[in-house]
Amino acid sequence: MTFTPSTASGRVRPARAGRRALLIATSVALVSGALLPATGSASAATGRTPSTDRHAAPAQSYDITLLTGDVVHYTDGAGKQDTVTVDRPDGAAGGVHVQQAGDDIYVLPDEAAGLIAAGKLDRRLFDVTALAKMGYDDKKTGGIPLIATYPASKARSLPAAPRGSKAVRRLESIHGAALKAQKDTTRTFWNDIAATSQARALDNGISKLWLDGRAEAALKDSVPQINAPQAWAAGYDGKGSKVAVLDTGIDATHPDVKDRILESRSFVPGQEVDDKNGHGTHVASTIAGSGAASDGLNKGVAPPRT
Repeated sequence: MTFTPSTASGRVRPARAGRRALLIATSVALVSGALLPATGSASAATGRTPSTDRHAAPAQSYDITLLTGDVVHYTDGAGKQDTVTVDRPDGAAGGVHVQQAGDDIYVLPDEAAGLIAAGKLDRRLFDVTALAKMGYDDKKTGGIPLIATYPASKARSLPAAPRGSKAVRRLESIHGAALKAQKDTTRTFWNDIAATSQARALDNGISKLWLDGRAEAALKDSVPQINAPQAWAAGYDGKGSKVAVLDTGIDATHPDVKDRILESRSFVPGQEVDDKNGHGTHVASTIAGSGAASDGLNKGVAPPRT
């Protein structure tokens, strides 16, 4: 199979009022139940000795607003020495627990504990390590992407988005909706979905609230999931077919597509077909990549016949 690629055009906020609590921890050991109280400050440390590796990656710092309105200042330190500080929002009840599971640090406000335990609130909403990796820190996005599911009913309309958020799209297949809670109004959103600090059910008709997280798909998993190997065995391997890919261009030197491009053209004036984004190369490789860059592990749906 061959293809013809082309191109197509394709905050930091002021700190909230409230007291700050401090925790210093490594990113390996489990800190179970370390508590940052609502008043004053507290500190705790894991038993791991900080790394002295001079070649460790430099520390990276993030401000991350949680769904409860707590603002976490997270530093992914060099040598696995991480620092977390939390600014509590006005009206916050209870304290904040900082826990570590594997390489991920969770900042868990007491207000959310009952909802998490009851399975009504996605725990990943409080995984500051994952939120930083997904690009959901305050510098990169002004909102928290969410998926709300509602009880199955015959009603065709869903409840209105809670205060402090907006509806992005309906998700008919799961009787839900994609929402975005704006970070400057997260406390308003939280107060609208959790009436009390001991709540074990969400308000506004919501059954469960999930983080709309970013996902990475690997061809070694996705290609077998659509039964491509069975299609190859039956003789459906794309031989003789040509595919045109209208995307961000292509990296013609990538091992998975090298020497397989028939022609290319840019439809964007002044731009080359050379892929500066990576998406077009990824799509072309998904269609018919050879898997050469991964020793055959990540083949496309219709790879070249060997």
